[in-house]
Amino acid sequence: MNSVILTDGGMGQELVRRSSSDPTPLWSARVLIDEPDLVRDLHAEFI
Repeated sequence: MNSVILTDGGMGQELVRRSSSDPTPLWSARVLIDEPDLVRDLHAEFI
């Protein structure tokens, strides 16, 4: 039988901490556009 492990990391909080974008109502979209490497690297760290 295969098993699934589900983890939950603090992605949003970590992006706020590491990003140069100000946390505005659309800050996460701005980070995706302006700092895609940060988003990719952070996802990789959670794996």
